[in-house]
Amino acid sequence: MTPASHSGAPVPISLKDGEHLVTEGVIDDQARHVFTHGYCAELALALHRSTGWPIVSAGQWDDDRDDDDDDDGHFIPGAHFGVLVPDGRKFDIEGASEIYSWAGRWGVDGAFREVSPAQLPDCEEGLLECHAGAFVEPVLRLLDDRLL
Repeated sequence: MTPASHSGAPVPISLKDGEHLVTEGVIDDQARHVFTHGYCAELALALHRSTGWPIVSAGQWDDDRDDDDDDDGHFIPGAHFGVLVPDGRKFDIEGASEIYSWAGRWGVDGAFREVSPAQLPDCEEGLLECHAGAFVEPVLRLLDDRLL
């Protein structure tokens, strides 16, 4: 659902490669870039909260770090997050695709794993609630009606 603060005006979001203007709820090149190059965890968490679908990560994890307090490993920057839809495809702002092709794009040798919300990198709550949340409904419309 689009937050009440949604004004339709582009919102500047900073990434390592510079500032990007994203219009809340509008899936365009800027939104795709932001949610595939820095804030994919926020969108995956917003989708998970809305649908209950598991969060998946493609990329590298370090299960042997000394500061690992659990057995689930730690995310290493460079991974990508999405959700797993009931038919087994992965789903993010780019739509649904077969999990192994998605993992191959983002991961090492197509490696992926389901992760809990607690395993995500620290999500920026403000971005999650105000911006990523505005993309849940438009992104879900990318799916086939049979899944909704």
